[in-house]
Amino acid sequence: GGARARKRGKESESSSTQWMIVPTFMFTRSRHFLFFRSDAGIVNIYDESCLTEHNPTPIKVIKNLTTAVDTLVFNPDSQILAAASRFKKQATKMVHVGSNTVFGNWPTAASPLSYVQTVAFSPGSGYVTVVRRITHTGFVTCSFD
Repeated sequence: GGARARKRGKESESSSTQWMIVPTFMFTRSRHFLFFRSDAGIVNIYDESCLTEHNPTPIKVIKNLTTAVDTLVFNPDSQILAAASRFKKQATKMVHVGSNTVFGNWPTAASPLSYVQTVAFSPGSGYVTVVRRITHTGFVTCSFD
């Protein structure tokens, strides 16, 4: 199964919602982070101290998507987080975890993503596969230097 709602939280600009722990802990090289997603397209990034706080504050709020985020995937070394929504065309973003910034150069208007179902990275993170609705699979070369 998938992740289950474990904590109730409030989005910055929205009503109360059930947060999803994806899938409990995500590890980076130096720190533990929790990534929560909401049905409003917001991804909140918390450090591990949020587990002991009653009303934690995210260290970063990603608001680049506007529909429910149903895909959150790390690349193998946990430096990049892919976030996607299958409910809107082109609704995919890549986040650099160390700086908590969204890559502004991908996807472009010319990226043929359509409705993204899931995302997977190659072992060395040189490639990312984007599986689109119906039977179309896009294989995209990425350079994250």
